[in-house]
Amino acid sequence: MADTTGPIVLTGAVTTLNDYIQGRGMQWRTVLATGLAAGVFVMFEKANRDLAVPMAWMVLIASLITPRKSGVQPPVQTFLATWNRTTPDPRRMAT
Repeated sequence: MADTTGPIVLTGAVTTLNDYIQGRGMQWRTVLATGLAAGVFVMFEKANRDLAVPMAWMVLIASLITPRKSGVQPPVQTFLATWNRTTPDPRRMAT
């Protein structure tokens, strides 16, 4: 497997899961686009590995912190909102 495949597939998985958690349902276009992007990055890696691998990781980081569409929270914001909702209050646990 190419070195760029992991970050690109992870980007697609995080994006798909974020859409699903926010109630938008399963977005199959994202899954298809992820496969196509992974293929493009594999070809790009064969041409210039030193540029393709860091760019794949930058794509992952950018997809984690930026919203894809208006009205859809970025994955990091969704994670933090979910974490804050499910974390028990330590003050209540002490009693």
